[in-house]
Amino acid sequence: IGLVLVFAILFLLTLHRFLPTFGQADLTDAQPIYRENRLYFNNLTRKNQFLYDALVETINEYGELSEEIRYTYTSEDFNDVVEHIIADNPEYFFVDFDKLESFVSETHTMVRVVYQTDIDTIKAMREELDAKVEEIVSHTEDMETEFERELYLHDYLVRNCTYLTEPGTENYEHNTAYGALCRGEAYCDGYALAFKLLVNRADMFCCVVEGTVDGIDHMWNIVGVDGIFSHVDVTWNDSDNADGDGMLYHGYMNLTEERMLKNRTIYEHVELPIADEQFDYYDAIRCTATDDSSLRSVLHDALVDAKSAGRDYIEIKIAYQCSDGEIKEAFHDVIGIINAEGEHKFIDAFTPSYCTDDKRIINYKIFYEV
Repeated sequence: IGLVLVFAILFLLTLHRFLPTFGQADLTDAQPIYRENRLYFNNLTRKNQFLYDALVETINEYGELSEEIRYTYTSEDFNDVVEHIIADNPEYFFVDFDKLESFVSETHTMVRVVYQTDIDTIKAMREELDAKVEEIVSHTEDMETEFERELYLHDYLVRNCTYLTEPGTENYEHNTAYGALCRGEAYCDGYALAFKLLVNRADMFCCVVEGTVDGIDHMWNIVGVDGIFSHVDVTWNDSDNADGDGMLYHGYMNLTEERMLKNRTIYEHVELPIADEQFDYYDAIRCTATDDSSLRSVLHDALVDAKSAGRDYIEIKIAYQCSDGEIKEAFHDVIGIINAEGEHKFIDAFTPSYCTDDKRIINYKIFYEV
């Protein structure tokens, strides 16, 4: 009986080494599972999703070492999973993902998680971020359409975050949603991760998109608004420059993939939602000029609305071929009409201040009569 027990225990110990933890079966050929607003997770194999979940569980518990995972992963698998966690989870801004280590034996994997600072500080920062997000998103609760909610969150981020132009900062916060929302300074990834966090909390789809602009790494978003997927680049809509300071700009809001690819490339990390239907801001608020006649109508309404709101700029979309001279002539005609109406007075002068790369969408500084 003793020998039987010894052999049984040895058999069970040997078998245990080759079984996954948590009672999981072999996941090598298993179908991936789906999670809402976790686009990058959804693009992993089921086996790599298991590693993703193990790391997330460790991070949520502020652990140092993950559970011993009874699968082996290559360094490529590990790096892929880490990138997918970053893209899906802006709230994990406090993890030093560059310093994560994986320990792999013939049958097992374990991961050491490294944090940017001490756990008490991290908990306080998470509470600060959660409170800030809740405060911002609460303003969208009574809005009737998803477009209104998206616009509010976009404009809040543009107004309250400054894009950092100097590279090489040692402050990790500038690449995070925390930096964008709680410190008011960020690079493009901070903007994109913050926008994803806000839009998801407002119960809409949003994911980050990784790619390049003119060969330089860049990050922006895809949103799902009123049943339409579109690209949004909040960073490029933030006109923090001498001419455009204080302006709100929407030239890179709700565009098709075809339009975005005119000056961008997209890294093919994951299968992204198809964004092939135009739904941009200017069409939605009827600030798009399609010919000479509609240009004058758009300018008239934009100038009157700006004066009534106390803004010193307008922004319009020009969806047809026209010269700077033709635009100047239209301004002159419209300002004459408005001044003759008597309610508002404009000086016959304007300055183009900020526009898209193809000059179709333009902000103009306008001047009132003192």
